[in-house]
Amino acid sequence: MENVHNTERILRKVAIMTLIGFLAVVLSGPLIAAAAAVLPFAIVGALIYVFIKALILGPYLVGKIIGETFRGIWFVVIGIPARILGTTGKGIGFALNTVWSVLAFALSIAFPALIGGAIGALLGVIGGIEHADADMRVPAGLLIGAAIGAVAGFLLRQKSQTRHPVLGNAHAPQTVVPA
Repeated sequence: MENVHNTERILRKVAIMTLIGFLAVVLSGPLIAAAAAVLPFAIVGALIYVFIKALILGPYLVGKIIGETFRGIWFVVIGIPARILGTTGKGIGFALNTVWSVLAFALSIAFPALIGGAIGALLGVIGGIEHADADMRVPAGLLIGAAIGAVAGFLLRQKSQTRHPVLGNAHAPQTVVPA
């Protein structure tokens, strides 16, 4: 009986989502038409309102009000999305830089570890053939060689990233300006 109730719930949710989608498609047309019909009247009404305000307050104050209004509209339409895109771009750049740094770090350690593991396994094969215990020497040589390679890769990476301070050229001629 549990399956019947789960099936009913799923079918009910699918029916509700279908109804919402249908209503969104059907009702969006009249809403857009209503906005297109009202917009010209709103523009004419705003122009008449600004003209009456200019007569009452004077053109200078109305010019300041219009300027502040357009700056506010400009900020909402262009400024806020530009800030959001800029912040998003910085976040994506930070994430890509982090991924690249982690990948470079992992590869700078993985490559020497692979080489060390291969050399260790090769030495394990040679020693295993010599002493007839390759089943122990090959995995041990692989692990020891990989560990030594990983440590070497890490230390080489740290050495390559060490920055030495540059103090300037001690042999450069000093110019003295007379007072």
